[in-house]
Amino acid sequence: MRLTKEPKELKGILGFQRESPRPKPGTNRVSVVTLVGSTGLALGVVLAASSIYIPEIEFGSGVASLPECIRAAAVDFDLQVSSRGTTIRALDVRDIEPECNGQYLRISLMGASDDVIRQLPSNLLSTSNSLRITVPAPAIDPETVFGLHLEVSDSPF
Repeated sequence: MRLTKEPKELKGILGFQRESPRPKPGTNRVSVVTLVGSTGLALGVVLAASSIYIPEIEFGSGVASLPECIRAAAVDFDLQVSSRGTTIRALDVRDIEPECNGQYLRISLMGASDDVIRQLPSNLLSTSNSLRITVPAPAIDPETVFGLHLEVSDSPF
């Protein structure tokens, strides 16, 4: 019997040679960075997949019902995740009823104290049941948005 200091050769199920499980120098930092980045990306995907359903809207002195044509509408946030942070790239409004055709829709992003963070440009609604509204610069952090106000009008805002 012969004693050696060399580790036993590892073979996989199909007979392929596997590398030694010894960690390489500096891989712990890369693993942590990869884990943090993956977690941030997963959070962005979860937030991007969420929808806000808006059955009513508040007008300072009380709650008024939205017009029937946007009552069942849902607003999805399209988020951009980068090394600088997460920002709102666009809003996708879907399930708009045909009765809204020819009217204008304006969306206001609301902050924690019911202040308007940004009013997005009004858009003429057409025969499509969905609308994509691109958020113009400067970028908006989704954590600062606590609500939405939707307005529909026969004329541009």
